[in-house]
Amino acid sequence: MRSISLFCLTIFLCLILANCDERSPVRSNSDLNSTPMENEEAELAALWLSGELVAPEYLYNKIRDDLDLIRSTWQDSVSEVEIIFNPYWQSSYLSFGFYQNTYDSILSGDYHAWDSLNEVYHVNNMSFIDEITHVSLHFEGKLNPIVLVDIYAGLPGTRYIHSGATVGDYPMLLIFNARGKLKYFFRNAWGDCPAGCIYSTYNYFEVVDDSAIHRGAWYPETPEDYDNAPIWFDTVLMARDNYFQYNSWHPSVKI
Repeated sequence: MRSISLFCLTIFLCLILANCDERSPVRSNSDLNSTPMENEEAELAALWLSGELVAPEYLYNKIRDDLDLIRSTWQDSVSEVEIIFNPYWQSSYLSFGFYQNTYDSILSGDYHAWDSLNEVYHVNNMSFIDEITHVSLHFEGKLNPIVLVDIYAGLPGTRYIHSGATVGDYPMLLIFNARGKLKYFFRNAWGDCPAGCIYSTYNYFEVVDDSAIHRGAWYPETPEDYDNAPIWFDTVLMARDNYFQYNSWHPSVKI
């Protein structure tokens, strides 16, 4: 009798859970009340580097302090340190394509599949493009759209969801996490930007024991110069590969 009772209780709990909104909980390591933070650059960098929904405070503080120290120490001799970090994606933004009947339901206020998500993750604005049945969601604070795509994936009537991306090439600050040690690469670029910058220069910094150390500078002038790049340029390439983060969802394909 005891085993039968336990079995019935299990079935009952499963039925209750099945009727609960499976998308609504906030991740345990995410504090939505902590965003936005005072230093936008450091928050975006920590958000991008951590891969979490909300920038971790410890990483935000580390990047903020490191960049302040690098710039205050070197801005008079290495002007490239003034290059600001901007992620490849747009924070707190998602782009949706819906089937026509679902889109019409959204416009009429009859679509409620995302209501709990929008409330939990603080959606503060929607924009619409009727011609392509497109809806954009905008969220309060600075949230990682790479994570948001996975949270919103699978909504009924959805043709696709994707995180917005920046188009083109431009000067950029690249950051690489090497087993807890942050490496900062300031890449200046010019010549046919944003179509594809022809020329680039690189300056590599680390912060060690409260000192901003200039680890190296490289100014390639021709494509052949890349055959003799400094050994740390391999890390620049890894940091640049990591920089171009993007996420999309489709009913038949998930990237």
